[in-house]
Order: sequence, then C-alpha cells, then structure tokens
Amino acid sequence: MVAQTTTRKKRSDVYRYGVYRCSFAKTKGPAVCTHGTGYRRERLEGAVVAKFREAMTAPMIEALARIVNAQLEAVFQGHGARTAEFAGEIARLEGQSTHLVS
Repeated sequence: MVAQTTTRKKRSDVYRYGVYRCSFAKTKGPAVCTHGTGYRRERLEGAVVAKFREAMTAPMIEALARIVNAQLEAVFQGHGARTAEFAGEIARLEGQSTHLVS
C-alpha cells in the first residue's frame, strides 16, 4: 500500500484527502494489479487503531513486554561476548605491535 493525496472538485469547492492504494496498481498498472480502489486514510487508520486497542489487553501487553525484554537481554548478552572478543583481539595486536621496527 502507498499513501497518496487525492483532490476532488465538486462545483466550486476543492477537497483534498489522503488515501491508501495498492502500490503495484499505482506503479505497474492494470497488467500487474487491477485493484484500483483507494481507501480513505481516516477510515483505514481508524480501523487499524481500533483493532490494536481491542487487542491490547493486560495479558497481551505483559506477553509483549516479556518477549521484548527477552530479545533485549539476548542482544546485550551477545554484545558482552563480542566486547570481550574485541578486547582480546586488541591485546593480541598490541602485543604484536611491540615487535614492529620503526
């Protein structure tokens, strides 16, 4: 989906509003996608936000927090191991540098 702004003229008034459309229908044309319908931004975003609000129960928020915290912990544990690996490599290279002749 891509976001667009559409302009409509009705009598002497000009209306501008946002829509979402299929990106293939817009960029590649009807040979690839014939779905030319545009969905009003306010309606589509409102429906998506309503579904998120409906799904965001206390148990769901707790489950998401557990998952995110577990992933953060895994990243930081891997970061510590990688830092130790770099420190060892630095020490090894510093030891080798003492044998260099200037």
